[in-house]
Amino acid sequence: MPLPVLDVPTYDLILPSTEQELKYRPFLVKEEKILLMALEGGEEKEMAKAIKQILRQCVLTENFKIDNLALVDVEYIFLKVRGKAVGDKSKIFIECTNTECENKIEIELDLEKIKIDTHKDHTDLIKLTDDIQVRMVPPKMEYLMATVSKNQIDIVMDVIRDSISEIIQGKEVFSAQDHTREELEDFLNSLNSGQFQSVRQFFETMPALRHDIEYTCNKCNKTEKQTLQGLASFFASA
Repeated sequence: MPLPVLDVPTYDLILPSTEQELKYRPFLVKEEKILLMALEGGEEKEMAKAIKQILRQCVLTENFKIDNLALVDVEYIFLKVRGKAVGDKSKIFIECTNTECENKIEIELDLEKIKIDTHKDHTDLIKLTDDIQVRMVPPKMEYLMATVSKNQIDIVMDVIRDSISEIIQGKEVFSAQDHTREELEDFLNSLNSGQFQSVRQFFETMPALRHDIEYTCNKCNKTEKQTLQGLASFFASA
């Protein structure tokens, strides 16, 4: 006699960036093993691979392509998949900022309250001069996997270059996909500091998983406020 097969519930969500509707299921023990193995390794690249593998298996919508998604969408889906699998409560540990204390404080987060934070000044079209503008797109998951081994400066330059969609001069539009990496890098290197900061502001203001918390250290009684941002912040362990 065959063993019983458990029914797995399915859920719907709306992607923050594109408003596309996706159907998904919670991750199962087989997917949790993938995640735990990546966590044990402690490597960001392995974590990124694990998240991609889990979401490919758990998102049930046809023609779902995770490599085409913005990072904030990937993080949002994973938060939902994880929440439906093991519960919407997550315990994290934050180190006290008092240098004489350095106690680790346990905080319980309600993942249902974690929202996508949007900035009123965010725009994908950046004006560099009276005649030249740049249109940007959010960084993709593939960027995270490709650059985790590089230094911080290389990471910043790579993600900015790969997030350029178009360069517009007057009525002429230059598509980034029609130009080489070297040409795009030369364009970025030609910017002055103010222009480059305008481009960076696109990333500083783009939608992200953010959550403000306030906590009091149970050892030194210091009260602090902190903003959690990014997927890793909501699952920080001791």
